[in-house]
Amino acid sequence: MPAGLPVVIPTEEYRVFVYGTLTQGWVRWLVTGEQIDTRPAQLQGYYRDGLNLVPQAGAHTPGQLMIVTGENLIDLDRYERLGIRYERTEMTLADGQSAWVYTRLPMVLETR
Repeated sequence: MPAGLPVVIPTEEYRVFVYGTLTQGWVRWLVTGEQIDTRPAQLQGYYRDGLNLVPQAGAHTPGQLMIVTGENLIDLDRYERLGIRYERTEMTLADGQSAWVYTRLPMVLETR
């Protein structure tokens, strides 16, 4: 797990905002092995640019909010390749509550 993130407790619940492939129920099932219900949510101050979120005043990104167990969150971290392709950041949604959000890490060119 990348430095700075709190330890994930398998039995705790976590709020996660998703805006891409994880908005699809079948993808959530493939990743976690469970049917995870969602509800519509919005992240204000960001717009979606392909697979990433970009900050911009006045923008908003529609998505889904899901409540997951710590075990599910670990599965989601693996799926999003936490620390390699994405980082997980706590952000405030339009409803004023916080949730974890996956955002792309800057691309790093590999040199050989």
